[in-house]
Order: sequence, then C-alpha cells, then structure tokens
Amino acid sequence: MRAKVLKAFSHTDTGRIWLKGETFVGDDDAAVELARKGFVEVQGVEARKEAPPREDLASLTVKELLAICAERGIETPPKAKKADIVSAIESAG
Repeated sequence: MRAKVLKAFSHTDTGRIWLKGETFVGDDDAAVELARKGFVEVQGVEARKEAPPREDLASLTVKELLAICAERGIETPPKAKKADIVSAIESAG
C-alpha cells in the first residue's frame, strides 16, 4: 500500500526514518496503523475505495474496517470493538 507521509517518523520494524512528503510503501497493516496515528495518508486505488453498503459492513474484518476508517480520516480508539468501528463509519456517512 502506498501512503503520503504527513509527518516524519521512524519505522519500528526497519528503523528507516520517513520524512514529510515522501511516499511510504509498505504492507497494508503498517500503512493502516500509520494512518490511524496520523503519520501517513493512504494514496492510490486503496484511497478511492468506497465503503460497502451498511448491511455489508458487518461482514468485513476489523482490518478491512480500519482501512476504511484510515482512508476516510475517521478516528477510532486503539482497542475499538468491531461494532464501534462499524458505528463510526456509519456515523461519518
């Protein structure tokens, strides 16, 4: 997944320092977590995905729901439950 770096950070797994304006390229989990923390903004095809209809949100995994939140800039608590994440997406429209 590609993501634009919004603020500098050091990648915990690789130790690489990413600077504002660079394009982070990494696995989906890392990009979603960095987006949740405000370090990156997801780009490309992943960023243009629309959330599924409401009735389909419950069928998605927590990882998929968090990716939707990251793409839409919806903040979720670190230990949010699946139902809370679905509600956050529905509330955001």
